[in-house]
Order: sequence, then C-alpha cells, then structure tokens
Amino acid sequence: MTKAELLDAARLRVRKTAKDGLDADVQRLVETALSDLERIGVHSSWLAAPTDPLIIEAVLSYVKANYSISGNYETLIGIYNMVLTKIKIVSKYRAEMPPEEKETDEEAESGENTDTNLILISVGSSADEDVRTAVFAEVDPVGRDEYEAAGQQGMKAEYKFTVWAAEYDGQEEVEYNGRRLSIYRTYGARSDDKTELYAAERAGNGS
Repeated sequence: MTKAELLDAARLRVRKTAKDGLDADVQRLVETALSDLERIGVHSSWLAAPTDPLIIEAVLSYVKANYSISGNYETLIGIYNMVLTKIKIVSKYRAEMPPEEKETDEEAESGENTDTNLILISVGSSADEDVRTAVFAEVDPVGRDEYEAAGQQGMKAEYKFTVWAAEYDGQEEVEYNGRRLSIYRTYGARSDDKTELYAAERAGNGS
C-alpha cells in the first residue's frame, strides 16, 4: 500500500468522502501514527509502503481516534493501543521486512482465517449516496449451519467478518474482493470488543 493509498484508506475510515483542505489533517495523523510505530521499534521497511494488516490497522485506528475527538475517544484509542501492544510483542517487526511477508491473492482466498480490507456500506437511496467505510477484518468461511440460516432468508452464505465493534454502525452491506454482499446477521459485541458480521449474496445472483 503506497502512502497515497494509505491516506485514501484513512479518509474512508473517518468517513471523509470529499477531498478538501482537511485532508492535510488526515495526512498529519497518518504521519504521526507511522512515527509512533517507529518510536516503539518497528523497522522502517514495514512503514515505507505498509502491507502488513496490523501496521495498517494501527495507522487507521490512530487516525479514527484522533481526527475528531468524540465521546468514543477512549474506546477508539483503546483499540489503537491494543493493536500497538500486539505489534510490540512480535519480534519480526523490529527487523527488516522479509519479501515473503507480502500476502498473495492465493493466500487471501485460501479459506484460512486472515486479516483483510473490507468496506462497510450504509446503503443510500442511490449508489452515489452510499456511505462507505474502510476497515480491517478477520475473514472466515462460514459453516453448514450458516448456509441453512441464510438460505431461510433467500440468501447464499459466503463469509464471516470479524471487526471492532466500535467501527460497525449498523451497515447493511459489505464489499470484499470486488463483490458486494448483504449482511444477513450479526453477533456481538463480544467480550473482546469485536462484532461478527455474516455476509451473503442473494440466492440465484451467481458468484
């Protein structure tokens, strides 16, 4: 992810849909987060063009917490600090990033639990009025029970996405790997402050 792409992701995280003079504030927060990661010992190779999900999530969480201080500040900065703690205890981040750390498309679609880019969508009266929020999520394939539950609603179950509860605000749809899916049920917030989103496509729509 280039610095420009990271800035775009940060803009989406704070629901800033139009480019304006306030982009400078978002960029400043992105740079501050990267500097904070370097302060705790993250090697610069992980920060120049971030691809690691924890690194990217740390930056976006910091921007979300500090862009517009609100009643949720303590929760949001707590998420940032939790991600920061995970990074601190993993020794690989203190050394130069090895080439094999770059995730391939094959790994992302292998069906194993992985961190992924996800777009949460609040559906508007037209596509232009949809509100899109970029987040990071854990993604898992769904089991047989979910196929049955979704089938009762005329849907074909696809994935379970696990996101931070503070970042889910009742959105009805998600976009993942270029596909737009409906959220047919949720579970949470769990004790770890995360929410599970179960996503499906309408049966008969094709894949």
